[in-house]
Amino acid sequence: MPNNCDVVERRNVELHFTHSTRLAVHNNRDPGGISMSEQKRRRRRERGGALTEEQQLKLKAKLADSQARAQQNQLAVRQDRTAKVPLTPAQQRLWTAWQLDPQDSVYNLAGTLTFQGQLNKAWVQAGFAHLVAKHGILNSRFSEEAGTTVQQLQNDNAFTFIDIPMQSDIAQQAFEIADKPFDLTAEPLLRVALLEAQGECTLLVVMHHIVTDGTSMQQLFNEFIQAYALLQSQQDLPAIESKADYLDYALWLAKQDHSELLAKQLTDWQGALGDDFEPLRLPANSLARQGGNYPISTQSLALPNALWQQVQGLTKQHQVTPYLVLLSAFQYLLHRYSDQNDVKVGVPIANRHHAQTHGLIGFFINTQVVRLEVAPEDCFASLLEKAKAFSQFAQANQDLPFEHLLDAIKPERSTGSHPLFQVMFNYLKRDKGAMDACKAYHSKIPKRCAFRCRLICN
Repeated sequence: MPNNCDVVERRNVELHFTHSTRLAVHNNRDPGGISMSEQKRRRRRERGGALTEEQQLKLKAKLADSQARAQQNQLAVRQDRTAKVPLTPAQQRLWTAWQLDPQDSVYNLAGTLTFQGQLNKAWVQAGFAHLVAKHGILNSRFSEEAGTTVQQLQNDNAFTFIDIPMQSDIAQQAFEIADKPFDLTAEPLLRVALLEAQGECTLLVVMHHIVTDGTSMQQLFNEFIQAYALLQSQQDLPAIESKADYLDYALWLAKQDHSELLAKQLTDWQGALGDDFEPLRLPANSLARQGGNYPISTQSLALPNALWQQVQGLTKQHQVTPYLVLLSAFQYLLHRYSDQNDVKVGVPIANRHHAQTHGLIGFFINTQVVRLEVAPEDCFASLLEKAKAFSQFAQANQDLPFEHLLDAIKPERSTGSHPLFQVMFNYLKRDKGAMDACKAYHSKIPKRCAFRCRLICN
């Protein structure tokens, strides 16, 4: 253990692995100029011509059934845009937490964009008004009716805008705005602040987690930059299309009968995780606080290029992703620090496997518990194979909401600590194209961890 571990032990640490990558796009055509997809279609047509009449009828029936199921799986745009919609299981958990303590801001998600020069306040407000009109979940209210919690879109496209004149202590101002609790029943759940400084301007965006997640925050920033660029060039913002949004997704989810699938996945998850959920014996455990309110320290590290090349080499050698290499290394490090062979960490997943959820803003994210069992004879290659097998299992069983697993396991709970894991690992690819184009950079506001974790690796 390092000599300066007493410094690390006293605070939550958020590690940021950053590295820029370039993707090459190849043209999948043969020398004759026929695309691979066209070749596949030709082969299917040739096979179809060789089928008997009975086989062709069965094939047509199968295709018709597939089309019907695909149609049934579509997110339908609700006719009444202000209709009251049930919450998703993940939203319900946050609603319950908010009811227990409405003054707790632990589920506020905040991020900043810092620009060179100053932003036009009118364009900023027009840009976000456009985004609220496009993503109705940002201006929804929550309430209980006849024992059921519902969410409802408001018609006014409202959000809270705060203009902070030039001050010396911008960081403190930003923290206070980000830490102010939301009233889920009575106010917009999007808060935008403009903080001016000498030669630059910081745009602070705060949302309650019940309407957003990390992917959505990035989506919102990208769309704002695009909207602001249009306004800056004196162009009209695009018309709002009539497309499915997060409330349509919540309505669709409530109508699905996944009981049989979820029951099977729950059984599989319980078998994969076992019965032992002993907390990791990390050095910081001796400093546990009642209520789980810890001061947070953030440590950002950029992987040296040589080390990143080694990571890339491992991905090719073992046919895994960089995420899996870094997660395995992180879990092995936790094994060394805790001297425990059964290492479980929480891993957020995008949970956007429905095609129509891409590009939407909302609380889609799900959390999975990822287990790595370290044996004395393991080398890193064998650990990677174990991690790869568990990752494939988790991906095949990603429909199960985390809340269902938590309710079924019923682990021993303690105030201020998560019952299934104390450490999280979040591997999020950031799309910095729009930010680089306007020379802006993104950062987070240090806050308490919503999952009561002692250590988060981002």
